[in-house]
Amino acid sequence: MAIVRPAIVSDVPILAQLMKELDDFYGDAIVESPEERIAQIKQELFDDLPAGYVALAFEGETLVGMIAYSFAWPARGVSSMIFVKELFVSQEFRRQNVGKELFCFVCQLATERRCTRLVWQTDLSNGLALNFYSKLACSLGALSLESARKISYHLSADQIARLADLNF
Repeated sequence: MAIVRPAIVSDVPILAQLMKELDDFYGDAIVESPEERIAQIKQELFDDLPAGYVALAFEGETLVGMIAYSFAWPARGVSSMIFVKELFVSQEFRRQNVGKELFCFVCQLATERRCTRLVWQTDLSNGLALNFYSKLACSLGALSLESARKISYHLSADQIARLADLNF
């Protein structure tokens, strides 16, 4: 079972390494130096107005996964929602419930913040993500909406609470 917690400033160098693995997965060329990458991550996550938030999954001392998310307001009425931008698990730790543990963490946070919705999406060309998300969505009864290139998933407050209560 992975330990999942919010990222802290001292995690930025290892997060930069995991994000290089993420870029490699998507086939993206890295244009910045490792130092520039670290500085940019630090600014985006830990500035006075962060662009988003990240929770990290560890197996012992090894960073094995991350989930990046942000809050949006208003969602339903005057409540807020969480948008999951990225979920990534290192290849050797996939199929070990790390992705579900990261999702559970975000759902627990959403429950604490009384968010009424959780939304995420993936490209239709990302077979690994589609497989994981379709199983997760089916087990929770999530609403899915498909466009020409992406599929979006939506959880209600009740569905969020169900995932927040799961134990792995």
